[in-house]
Formats: sequence, C-alpha cells, structure tokens
Amino acid sequence: MFHPPTFIKKPAIKQEDDGNRLLLECRIQSDPEPTITWTHNGKPVVAKGRFKTVQKKEGNFYNVALIIDDVQNEDGGKYQPAFIGKPLIKPSPDFTKVTFECKLEADPKPTIQWFHNGKPVKDSARQKYGLAVQKDKSYLVTLDIQNLSSEDGGTYKALAKNSAGESTATINLNLEGEIWVRLFCLSLNNEHSQIPGGKEPKFLKKPTIRQENENLLIEVNIEANPKPKISWFLGS
Repeated sequence: MFHPPTFIKKPAIKQEDDGNRLLLECRIQSDPEPTITWTHNGKPVVAKGRFKTVQKKEGNFYNVALIIDDVQNEDGGKYQPAFIGKPLIKPSPDFTKVTFECKLEADPKPTIQWFHNGKPVKDSARQKYGLAVQKDKSYLVTLDIQNLSSEDGGTYKALAKNSAGESTATINLNLEGEIWVRLFCLSLNNEHSQIPGGKEPKFLKKPTIRQENENLLIEVNIEANPKPKISWFLGS
C-alpha cells in the first residue's frame, strides 16, 4: 500500500567520541522506499570525506542517519523544515468545523502555505492558519475550516519554508458517501407504537468520531424496536 514519506521519530542529534562525531538520526515510514537528501544551509550534503549517510530498512520503516566526523564550527547552521508524525484531522462535535494539525521541526521559524486540491488556501476567517511554538521548540501547524461543506473535501497540503529549505505534509479529507454529519432516525411511521414492547429510536450517547488512516468514522449507539431506518445528511 502506498504511504508517503512520514517522520515517525523527530530528528535527534547524538554526540560520540568526546564531541568529535555527530549523528543526526530520524525514523521514516514510507512505501515505496524513499530517496533521502540531507542539506546544510540549503545545500545538499555529499556523502564523502567527513560525511557519511546511513539508511536501514525495517519493513516499511527506515532508520536514517547523517554521520559527521571531525566536527568543525562550520558544521553548525540552519535546518530545513521537517514534518513529524501523521497529520491529524479533528472535527468539532457538531461537524460544522474541522481542524488539521501537523507537527513540524524547523530552524529558523518557517512560513506556511496551505493548498486545497493544488490551489492556495487564503488565510481568512473561514479558513484560518495557525503556527504555534511548542515546549520542545517544535511547531504546531494548523488549518481551521469553518462552516464545513462537501466542497471542502479533497487533498490538502501544508508547505513549510525557511531559508534552509522546504517540506510538505498531505491530508486527505473524505466528505463523500454516507459519513460525516447529522444523523436522523426514521421510526417506521411510528409502527413501534403498535407493537408490544416497541420503542422509538433513541440515542444512548453522543456520536463519537475517530480517525482510521485517512478516513473519519462517526459512530453512534441507538436503542429501537423494531429495527430503525437510518439516513445520513450532509448540511441540510
């Protein structure tokens, strides 16, 4: 199954040999195997001399490292943005709003541009950008979409840029078919009232929402006798 390259573990820096060797390590999930390019201050790092690259496969996971020997002052610098982990989709309880969340590592602070089906998303009251610094100095990148409609479905891409480079994260929002929105139970024209022990449809608890891969699942528990007819509606 195709899986775009995703950072499962954020890049970490380790020192060895009393600080004379640096290891920049990260873990990536991808299918097919990704092509890895390391950059330093916006320029590709060539694997020779003091620099060595490592890429070890474990199923659909890859442990990737850049090893720098005989560390020098000039090895410091800027790091291009890197999205970490899977982007999250968080709908509001009434299904009228959705928030996309992505975690990002970058230095210096990046700029963010969102795209919907390849077209730029304008930062506005209905589609609001967010970029917040976290305690671990990473960034939380968000996009809030108000007054959700079927036209908002599709592929979203977050593009992060700084002076060292750029990175992207992709989210698919599926608003097609019989999921997402208000639930109505049709009680078979009140036939329950003419059946001994009949019960009209009743929600036992509020709908719950969970994310499964790139889809959102809305689940409800209903009590009814006889078996009710179920209709899902988008908007009105």
